[in-house]
Amino acid sequence: GNRYGYSVESLKSSLYKIAKFSELAIIDNDIVKESLLSEWNDVEDATQYYAAISNMADCILTRNTNDFKMSTIPVYSPKEFISKIENEGWGATYRIIEK
Repeated sequence: GNRYGYSVESLKSSLYKIAKFSELAIIDNDIVKESLLSEWNDVEDATQYYAAISNMADCILTRNTNDFKMSTIPVYSPKEFISKIENEGWGATYRIIEK
């Protein structure tokens, strides 16, 4: 199969490489409540943002960077993030919240 111009095997391989140095964020009731009371228009984006903050993420990784203009932490597209890893030597210190 082919998705986003890449083979499924290539995507899975790339995601596995990221998974080796990333963590999943915990989303609990407090994060959901904070998201619902926030000024964010999109509850899903707010939930991801507050999960990132609560879990001390270094950045947010998303295909829709424009959705996170209110973010106080860096937001990267997958392409930008991979470029930074390859070109700037990023790696083990980054915890990622993926959308």
